[in-house]
Amino acid sequence: MTGRTPSANRRLDHALDLLQKGEISMGKAAEMAGVTLYDILDQMHIRKIPIGYTAEDLERDLREFALPRRRSD
Repeated sequence: MTGRTPSANRRLDHALDLLQKGEISMGKAAEMAGVTLYDILDQMHIRKIPIGYTAEDLERDLREFALPRRRSD
């Protein structure tokens, strides 16, 4: 993420700070910073910010995103 303006860097720093505090999601951080989710994940790795994704989060997401079963007629 080279060539970013100081203003863009401040937005990214602020978004990552809120994310690390657990106040916003990764998606919201990306939106606030004007970057992709992949950029947020990359910055989290670089700055050693834990993802904080628990087994309970995985179970919830699996239930939430499960596709409805098709009925066979």
